[in-house]
Amino acid sequence: MLLSFCGTATFSQSINITGTVTDSLDESTLPAVTVRVAGSTKITQTDENGKYAISAAPGTELIFTFQGYLEKRVTVRAASIINVEMVFTRKELREVAVVAFAKQKKATVTGAISSIQTKEIKQSPSANLAISLAGRLPGLTTLQSSGEPGRDITSLFLRGRATINQTAPIVLIDGIERDLTYIDPNEVESVTILKDASSTALFGVRGANGVILVTTKRGTAEVPEINFSAEVAAQDFQYFVNTVNSYDYARLRNQSLKNDGLAEQFSPYALEMYRTGADTANYPNTDWRDVMLKDFSLQHRYNLNISGVTANKAVKYFVNATYLNQGGQFRTEKDLPYDPSFKLDRYSFRSNIDLRLNSKLNA
Repeated sequence: MLLSFCGTATFSQSINITGTVTDSLDESTLPAVTVRVAGSTKITQTDENGKYAISAAPGTELIFTFQGYLEKRVTVRAASIINVEMVFTRKELREVAVVAFAKQKKATVTGAISSIQTKEIKQSPSANLAISLAGRLPGLTTLQSSGEPGRDITSLFLRGRATINQTAPIVLIDGIERDLTYIDPNEVESVTILKDASSTALFGVRGANGVILVTTKRGTAEVPEINFSAEVAAQDFQYFVNTVNSYDYARLRNQSLKNDGLAEQFSPYALEMYRTGADTANYPNTDWRDVMLKDFSLQHRYNLNISGVTANKAVKYFVNATYLNQGGQFRTEKDLPYDPSFKLDRYSFRSNIDLRLNSKLNA
């Protein structure tokens, strides 16, 4: 028996592929980017210069992944050099921790670090950013001694008040030591607290009481983003002690003196006047809380910000302007030649401009 087979068999020849992975915004190289061939076990990473080398057959896909960036897929053709630009996404920023003057993947962080992002910060309508952090970062204690508009300075402590000389932590805003009170929440990208010795070692003895790092926003999208927001909030005192009226006070005062064997302070006639309210000039029953304090006061905040990246990716910009009006709780006399009320009018402006002067120098 004679058997014959006819046909053709084709085999894809793998080719060696090299290239460089860069950031789409500033064209800086990205190290430690994972590069793998789809449907196979072939995998590699870019070196410190963003370069990689891998073998793959034409028609297959190369998958590029990196924390904080969108996944990139490229189909292999005949070319042996494939350069890739990856796009940064804010959605993945929560997986990155700010460590002193750099960023690090949360999975590789060994120190005691906690952080929150813009979304959590803006959930609180507070006029003071420090108050907005209360209860949102484990290990952070906030103490507010005054609620007066413009003077609601808040003391911050990490690991409780039992720190060295009860000193507050260092507050760094974009690496510069500044007061946290007057920073507008719309400017903030993230807030990170460094709590233990390993995470604050870079700051030396000044980091003994912890460090609070605030990172402000930068331009990221090539299409300009314009955001406007208007907020209205009602403010009231958190807690009031309920008081009795004049008649009940006089009656209870007499009872307490009688229990101690002392003479009563209020006569039966005075008690009757307090009860009936027949002589309010001599026997008043004034609710001073209602007279002196409002039921609530209003707070208004208006914010406008513009951010983006120029077409040549040489300039990233974020410009933010905010107006805040915070009313006071005390009732004041009208038609005076001056305004005795407690209130706050605050105007905030921030301009973050990043310039790429050349391939090795940014400003």
